[in-house]
Amino acid sequence: MSTTNHADGYHNNINNNELLPYELMEFDQSSNISTSVNSSSSNKNKNKSIDEQLIDLKHKNRQQKLYNLKRRSAILDEEIKWLQKINELHKKKDQDQLKAKKTIQKEQAHLRALNVKNKQNALKKKQLEAECETESEDVT
Repeated sequence: MSTTNHADGYHNNINNNELLPYELMEFDQSSNISTSVNSSSSNKNKNKSIDEQLIDLKHKNRQQKLYNLKRRSAILDEEIKWLQKINELHKKKDQDQLKAKKTIQKEQAHLRALNVKNKQNALKKKQLEAECETESEDVT
């Protein structure tokens, strides 16, 4: 289960014991006074100085940023894999369309050749019939 804190843009993972938004401590830099939103976080940090708490917070924030970058990287890697698959499918589709187009053109050329041949045969048949008629007229 993950939560998003829209104010700071961090994505936090409860299962991985990541820093949660309500565990963050706010530091007033001008007066070096820290205020804690969570009392358990306050108890943990009672024995630490403000500087140590600030260092811990900075470390947690850096870890959180690193986690977020790794997570985004994993998401981008997955997106890249899907885009590669989609590109391969589009390439195959384009190749299939080109193959189909070539097949259609070949069939059309074959049909045109058959049509020309049929017209030639029909013309020869008419010529033969005309010759036969003229011969039969000559005989009579």
